[in-house]
Amino acid sequence: MALPGGLTIADLFGGAMLLVGGLVLVASAR
Repeated sequence: MALPGGLTIADLFGGAMLLVGGLVLVASAR
């Protein structure tokens, strides 16, 4: 599966971790 922008599995994993981290911060701020 070819991904645009030369993304790698590591990039996707890093992005997912940042997204989850952001959601946790928002949830904890409530």
